[in-house]
Amino acid sequence: TFALDDNDNDDKDKPWYAYLRFFPEDWRELLDAIPLFISCFVCHYNILPVHNELRNPTPERVSWWLRSTLLFSCTIYTIIGFAGSAYAKCTSDGVISGNILLDFDEHDPLLLVGRLCLAVTLTLAFPMLVLPARDITLRSIILPMILARRTAAAAASPAVEME
Repeated sequence: TFALDDNDNDDKDKPWYAYLRFFPEDWRELLDAIPLFISCFVCHYNILPVHNELRNPTPERVSWWLRSTLLFSCTIYTIIGFAGSAYAKCTSDGVISGNILLDFDEHDPLLLVGRLCLAVTLTLAFPMLVLPARDITLRSIILPMILARRTAAAAASPAVEME
C-alpha cells in the first residue's frame, strides 16, 4: 500500500515520485507481490506453438523474439505500476487500497467502462490459457499412453496369415 505520512508538513511540497518505493518494506509485501509477477508470465507454454509457427526458427531469432516480448511486457507492467503509485498523490487521504478500482466512485461512467473491459479481458483470456495447456497435456501425456497401449496390444495379438 502506498501512503503519505500525515505527520510531515512538507508532504505537499514533495513531487509525486518522492513517494515511490522500488522494493517492499517487509516479507509480507514481497509475498503479496510474487503471485502478480507469476500471473504476468503465465502464458510461457505458448512458446513452443509460436516457435513452430516461425518461418525460420533459428536460435538467434527465437532468442530475439523472447527477449523483445519479455522486455515489452515488463515495460508495460512497470508503467502501469508507476501510474498506480502516482495516483496516491491525487487521492484525498494519500492512500491507495490493494484494489485500485475501489478507490474510485462506483458510479463513474469511465470506471464502469474500465470494469467492463477488465471483465471481457479475463473472460476471453481464459481459453487462451486453457486450450494450449490442454493440447500440451494431450500430446505429451495422454497420446503417448494410447500409442503405447496400441503397440502392446498389437504385439500381444497373433498375426493373421493371409493365404
